[in-house]
Amino acid sequence: MTNTAGERLSFEQALEKYRSTDINEIVDLNQFHEISLAKMQNLDSKVDIPMNWYTEQNFRKEHLFREISHPLPELYSWMGNQISEYMGLGPIPEKVIRNFESQQYSKNLLAVPIHPQVLDHFNIEWGDEDTTYSYFNIADLTFQEHLERYLKYI
Repeated sequence: MTNTAGERLSFEQALEKYRSTDINEIVDLNQFHEISLAKMQNLDSKVDIPMNWYTEQNFRKEHLFREISHPLPELYSWMGNQISEYMGLGPIPEKVIRNFESQQYSKNLLAVPIHPQVLDHFNIEWGDEDTTYSYFNIADLTFQEHLERYLKYI
């Protein structure tokens, strides 16, 4: 990471620069959110079982995605029930859902950490600066810990 003069920053300088940056000065989070919702609404208009409404209503109170296009087991369960109901099969048995949600594969993947400023901006109830995110099967790291490891890497 470099400063405005193109000089390489020390690890401590880079970390402080990142910590002191206001994300809203770089990205209009509200506009980005509106664009994302519009894209999801467009996708919903092309399918038999829309899910945008569920995501929009629940993203603040439930952690729904591991990363941008990888739902967590709870969302997969909801989607599975929607498909099952649509096909006239009724709800998926609770035992099947519990088994699916408890599968260890879901804990061994990378979960992209969410910047605490983003969590605060959108009033996310399920996460804060102390929330940990899976880093494969190696560790559960906070956003800060992910950032520090990344900055040491680059």
